[in-house]
Amino acid sequence: MIRIRSANSENTANSRYFYLDLFPVNLLNCLFPMVFRKFSPGTLVVVTAFWFLVAGFSGSVVADDWAQINGPTRNGVVSDTLLFSDWDSKKLQTAWSREIGQGNSGPVVVGDKLYIFHRPGKSYLLEALNKNTGALLWQRELPAGYTGGVDGDLGPKSVPVVSQGNIFLLGTEGNLFCVDIESGELRWQKELLKEYRAQPGYFGVGSSPIVVDGLLIINVGGRDASVVALDVNTGKEAWRTFDDDASYSSPIEVDLDNARVVVVVTRLNLVGIDSLTGNVLFKTPFGKSGPTVNGAIPLLVKNKQGAFIFVSAAYGVGARWYRISSDMIETVWKNDSSFSSQYSTPVEFQDALFGTAGREDYGNGSFRCFDPTDGKVLWEQDGFPVGHTFLVGNQLLVLDCKGGLHVLNANREKFDRIYTGQLFPGEARSMPAISNGLLYARSNAVAGKAVLKCVVIGKSR
Repeated sequence: MIRIRSANSENTANSRYFYLDLFPVNLLNCLFPMVFRKFSPGTLVVVTAFWFLVAGFSGSVVADDWAQINGPTRNGVVSDTLLFSDWDSKKLQTAWSREIGQGNSGPVVVGDKLYIFHRPGKSYLLEALNKNTGALLWQRELPAGYTGGVDGDLGPKSVPVVSQGNIFLLGTEGNLFCVDIESGELRWQKELLKEYRAQPGYFGVGSSPIVVDGLLIINVGGRDASVVALDVNTGKEAWRTFDDDASYSSPIEVDLDNARVVVVVTRLNLVGIDSLTGNVLFKTPFGKSGPTVNGAIPLLVKNKQGAFIFVSAAYGVGARWYRISSDMIETVWKNDSSFSSQYSTPVEFQDALFGTAGREDYGNGSFRCFDPTDGKVLWEQDGFPVGHTFLVGNQLLVLDCKGGLHVLNANREKFDRIYTGQLFPGEARSMPAISNGLLYARSNAVAGKAVLKCVVIGKSR
């Protein structure tokens, strides 16, 4: 499906600009729009004709690249994989594994390549691997300046994002790198904390940037530059907006009333920002001063009642369910009993949210299902380690922080686990990637060494 819509914020007396969106029509459970930059009316005619021609010859676009944190649409939905149907008889089959260095930066997958950002020594290392064999294709050494924080791990925490032939990497000291994904050539770099007078958090810098319409949007936490947008090709600043420190949460992009809005959880706020101009469209307090962090990603849910954002944090902050539009945010409910998450983000299925609540450092994790419209907990399984949850069809795949792998039916009525196994012998806090029946995950480093592993969990859809 091709959609043409007005870029209302760019109307002038002499011209009018438009966006061209191309949507696949055969993806299950989600729509993944490929969105192109604005065009003048004359250019729009040519570009639209081109994409109709491409659609006619190539069919629907398949969005199976895991090119950013938490999947193609940052909501934990996996559309290209069918999980095994007979988990009882399955033993985890490792396709390949590779030793890597420190960090909690998860892998990303684009085409037939996997990219992993880690720190095996004094410098960072970006490696491009064959996703099916783990064979090294190229590597790029990058300067690292982080000397340690609360957790002692010196590696990167931000998950890279790939867009327009580049991979964007954010080091724990706040240095940003743009690297060509084919050659490994460093195209440009910036020292964000120095340039924007920002302070690192307790664990250094850890929010993962997002790319929207050719702009790299980053939760920087600078003075009058809490969120900053850079041109992906040059690194030149496009805009900066408001004043707040950074969080460890990563931004998402939503389409509201034909406006492209970036929703960001900062240190003490939840903010909706016009992706093109940087104008703040809505803002509400979220978080708590003191030794706390906001780590979970905001989750967009659209239903017959409108558009909603779910956010959560631990440390006595709890959960919030907001109704939103392109210029408004309204609290529907808030509490500290439905779902309090240190860093994990739930997934939505059939009007319920599923995920792990609690704090890893307190060991009080639980797996919960709750109704987001009123916060009612439908069921809870205590003793379940905090981890990352993904929706695969009508099932849930969970990688917990102790290295365990779980498969559950997404059942509103009860905790319905059909498989549990051990992926790593120790801790595994990083966000994994999933692509075409393969799970790519890394362990936490012990004595400076970790393992990156590719495991077969099903087949391509």
